[in-house]
Amino acid sequence: NASALAMFTAASKAGVASAINGLGYMHLHGIGMPQSASQARKYFSKAAEANNVDALYNLGVMSLRGQGANREFQLALKHFTSASQRGHLQSLHKLAQMHLHGIGTQKSCQKAVKSFMAVTLRGPR
Repeated sequence: NASALAMFTAASKAGVASAINGLGYMHLHGIGMPQSASQARKYFSKAAEANNVDALYNLGVMSLRGQGANREFQLALKHFTSASQRGHLQSLHKLAQMHLHGIGTQKSCQKAVKSFMAVTLRGPR
């Protein structure tokens, strides 16, 4: 954990978005440091500003669960939509679930099926 923290810290200082996202993950899960959802959110936000799709997904999950802030379903929907438009399959799957259950958006089985089909067609081969 200490070596991962050192590498992520060095790379994040150089502006590597995936390293910034990695620091957010470590803060969120308390890996090598005290757990802090608010710190994780800050790192994920910084990585998302640098167009890291994993960070957008992580922000979506945090918004959906209310980690580090109040639950914000429409904000989660926004993050998942942005990440899925950039090819992030897990975000597309989350969007499908949100449409299926009407979380943060109007319930739409048609949109849910369309999203689930897209995940299936683009998923691992």
